[in-house]
Amino acid sequence: GSRLRDELHLFEDDNEEHEIDDNGTLHLHRGRLFTPRHPLHPRRIKVTSTNFPRTIQSVQGLLIGLFPDSDDNNDEPEQNDAVVDIDTRHTSIMIPDPQPRRTKQQEVLEKKLASRPHIIEKEYQMRDFALRMTDALSDQLGTGADDVSFGVGEEGDDDDGDVPHKDNKRKQPLPWSQLSEITKCLQVRDLLPNSITKDDVQRIASYSA
Repeated sequence: GSRLRDELHLFEDDNEEHEIDDNGTLHLHRGRLFTPRHPLHPRRIKVTSTNFPRTIQSVQGLLIGLFPDSDDNNDEPEQNDAVVDIDTRHTSIMIPDPQPRRTKQQEVLEKKLASRPHIIEKEYQMRDFALRMTDALSDQLGTGADDVSFGVGEEGDDDDGDVPHKDNKRKQPLPWSQLSEITKCLQVRDLLPNSITKDDVQRIASYSA
């Protein structure tokens, strides 16, 4: 946030002149959006975010960096200049690959790309590894983990899907995007199961990228 503030705000009055770059483009106030005459202020910005809690928390951290000196002691939000509303109403249009997809054409294209022989072969080669990682994470998974789908190829099998075997192991692994997100978060918090190594986390991230 503080670095973004430096990029947005021109702090010196004597540098408020305009400049022209090598391509002849005119940059008002040296390309800054805010100046000493019109300073950066919580009421002069609009913030939008997806409605995912972690995204909202990231935005809140950014805003703290943007406005480190704001007075947030006022208990009345409508009278507090430090309050910045975070608009999460447009989540669906901010996600590049929502479920369900916005168009049938996108879904058809993704299925076609996912069905290419080398992709299928690689998925087959990685399946045992994905199952092992999924089983290792079983104690950390919440009740809704099996219902999450980020895209084509992650819908699971409606017949047996992620239902565990008799030996409590799954027939279907978690999607790669979920494996990547979960293992990375656990690694950052030093909560990885002993059976998952840092190399495993890197392998998952590289494959899901």
